[in-house]
Amino acid sequence: MGTHAAIARVVCAVLAAVAFAASGAAAKLGGAEGKLVALLPETARFRTDPFDDGCCEHWQDPSADLSQRETLATTSGWDTQGRPYTGAA
Repeated sequence: MGTHAAIARVVCAVLAAVAFAASGAAAKLGGAEGKLVALLPETARFRTDPFDDGCCEHWQDPSADLSQRETLATTSGWDTQGRPYTGAA
């Protein structure tokens, strides 16, 4: 990994942490507001991210376009759905 890629990854991680803290969710992770517990939907849209571009391209934003993403069941692993993969998604 080149120096620029390493710096970009650190910047993305810091920005993600700041956004998480600002969202108020951090207080729910064993904090003053209790535990953060959510029931996942039965399916989720995903896209593999072998180069970790999603952080800087804001794939996590609620307004992100999901039309080009695949659908997986959240009730079983990737491998059992014919989608062996190791890496970020």
